[in-house]
Amino acid sequence: MPLGICGKFMKKHEFAIHYFDNIGVGITFLVLSFVGVFLIYRRHIYSIFDPLLFMTVLASSAYSVVFYLYYFEMIADYYFYSFLLTQFFFFIGFSLNKPIRFNKEVVLNETSSIPSLRFNGAMVFLYPIAVFLYIFSQLVVYKYSGIPLFMESRLEAFSGGGGYGFLRRVIYVTSIISVALAFFRIFYVKTNIFGKAFDYFTIAVSVIFAGLSGSKAALLLLIFTCFFVIFFSRKFGPADLVEKRAKRVFLSGALVAVPLAVMTLVVQSGLRGWGDVSVSLLMRFINTGDIFYMALPNNLLGDLTPANGFMAMFKDVLGALRIFSWEELPVNLGLQVFWANYNVDLISGPNARHNIFGLFYFGVVGGAVLSFCLGFFVSFIRNRVYLALPATLSSMIFYVLLCSVTLYVEQDPAGMAVGYYFSIFLIYPVLYGFSLLLFSASKSLPKRVL
Repeated sequence: MPLGICGKFMKKHEFAIHYFDNIGVGITFLVLSFVGVFLIYRRHIYSIFDPLLFMTVLASSAYSVVFYLYYFEMIADYYFYSFLLTQFFFFIGFSLNKPIRFNKEVVLNETSSIPSLRFNGAMVFLYPIAVFLYIFSQLVVYKYSGIPLFMESRLEAFSGGGGYGFLRRVIYVTSIISVALAFFRIFYVKTNIFGKAFDYFTIAVSVIFAGLSGSKAALLLLIFTCFFVIFFSRKFGPADLVEKRAKRVFLSGALVAVPLAVMTLVVQSGLRGWGDVSVSLLMRFINTGDIFYMALPNNLLGDLTPANGFMAMFKDVLGALRIFSWEELPVNLGLQVFWANYNVDLISGPNARHNIFGLFYFGVVGGAVLSFCLGFFVSFIRNRVYLALPATLSSMIFYVLLCSVTLYVEQDPAGMAVGYYFSIFLIYPVLYGFSLLLFSASKSLPKRVL
């Protein structure tokens, strides 16, 4: 009888051992998966530093797990073909929004010189307010909840109530605003020495917080934020020299991100008893598809009882607005799968990718429709919204915020994407509106500060 059909075969270390013993098969599926996905996305990838290229690598890793499981007969045909169906419709939806043609669709303002742009208006107040709230909120979480890097599950830092959930929203939104404006000022705005010092201080603090977050990709997210800033700033005017300089920053950031990720793995390997860092690296490599090998073998997903799909999808919004109490809302699907595999109540678990989430809550047909809508949404934000927004700093911040969440739409539409978008629409308008009021009320402020 094939491995995985009898007995339980769903825990991460068990899958890692099996994968290592059959590494040739795993790498083959990974390469084939990457080539196929890259061919679909290639026209939408605008740079080697475009986050979509990184997500292509991660998505390919996840998809390859499904093919790996099916090859070794660990999952039923029903799950394999439902995965193919949902992923096919995701790609179809994504492809409906054509990539941006900069020589035809984006009219650059040839009369402007980007490095001379003035950093004024509401941005004068939004920037320091965002930096303050980011640092203050993060330090409060560290003081009362601990440092995520040294926790068995970094999600526990925000799971204890007491307003930490709201602080998480503030941290997410203000961190992106702070980093985006700091990078914009560094690349495009002429400021005095104190202004530059504040900008580099903001970036340095963000790098430190990224390391302490316990997330292996946290520093890469800073690089992606910088990319979206540079990308949107093309609407302001030509700046080839700035983009060349930005590429050097991207490369430097990548050189820091790799050892930082390894350091994080070393620390977490010791805390979780994994021991060998090479095993940890292997697990990180394949764990983008952990929901597949934890939920599908032995029909574990079929043994779980689905709740209301709408409530599961918008749980974060419904709970935060007190439309329903948190107890009335469905438990996160990733948590359900994790708890079914491990006899612990740890706040951890795999991300419920759209393939699994849609199938579980809406069935084969409903899941395919959901996947189509999500794929369309991602490319719509990246391309159509880009063309529609005016060339202003407030639009740039809004675009960067929206695009930052597209990184999570495919891997965790309900658990992360909906929650992050809710945070953006809850917090950013308030911060921007308050900053605009402060600017309007301040008649004697100089045009440039900091």
